[in-house]
Amino acid sequence: MHLHGFSFRIVGSGLMDEIFTPEGVEEMDKQGKFFRSSTPFPPVKDTVCVSHGSYMIIRFVVDNPGWWFLHCHLDFHALLGMAMVVRAGTDEDIKGLIPKDFPRCQNFNQ
Repeated sequence: MHLHGFSFRIVGSGLMDEIFTPEGVEEMDKQGKFFRSSTPFPPVKDTVCVSHGSYMIIRFVVDNPGWWFLHCHLDFHALLGMAMVVRAGTDEDIKGLIPKDFPRCQNFNQ
């Protein structure tokens, strides 16, 4: 997985026994079932390999406002849900980041 716009620290990883719902993952986290490293300086990355059936816990400082893509580099994996957009900042933080003269796509329906 690759995150645009930020570097992150790997603070935990491991294998999942089965597929879980978001609520199930939250409950497992509350119960302390996910491994977290005690390393004081975890590795800094912007890309990590997440193997089938595994998880990766990352931590990063959200200090670069905008909309950033988090995705797998195997394009067909995006169809399986291994991609998302991360919003960093408030409307006020993001407003004005795109220059007024930034090229835009034309309306191809005309």
